[in-house]
Amino acid sequence: MLLADSNALGNPQLKTYLAASRDHHIALSDLTLVEMRKEHAITNSRMSLRIASQFPSQVFVLKRTHEILELNMAANSDVNALFDYMACAELNQDMLDLSTVPVPERLKVRMAALEPEAANVIAELGKQMQDLQEALVDITKEFKPDQVKQLRTGRDVAEDTRQTLFRLLKETTARFFIDNQQSLNRKGILLTEARGM
Repeated sequence: MLLADSNALGNPQLKTYLAASRDHHIALSDLTLVEMRKEHAITNSRMSLRIASQFPSQVFVLKRTHEILELNMAANSDVNALFDYMACAELNQDMLDLSTVPVPERLKVRMAALEPEAANVIAELGKQMQDLQEALVDITKEFKPDQVKQLRTGRDVAEDTRQTLFRLLKETTARFFIDNQQSLNRKGILLTEARGM
């Protein structure tokens, strides 16, 4: 199974992959669906799903990110819990409706409701990214010019560069847990606890 973003959905090799075996599947995140629905939802969805719609039984929709973070994945058999099967059924119906001419009224109504919702999600993500962008700029100040070059090329990355990168990744991940704990309906956690997660 592949996680397909909007770029992968339009890649001609996706058709080759899906056609090669019924055991080949793709998973779409809620944000991939939001992206295609943020404006001109019917047109963009039709374009984005033109390959996937030929293989509806091989297309799955992941649960929302905050729901996935709640899961305790311990074995291969737990993978099925990652998927939103109601959203899969809705997407299958959408793909069928998108291939129908003229577009069914049901789809027009659904997309008219989803489009402003998707636009709001994208706008909110844009606001959140402003803070993240500032934080990322601050983080890059921790790297010397030769370390930045090592990271860009991926060649001959020194151990101290790796250590700095992993430390920053650990710190960023801990901050992510803290920033998102409220939506998970959990008791607040300390930064030291988040670092150990």
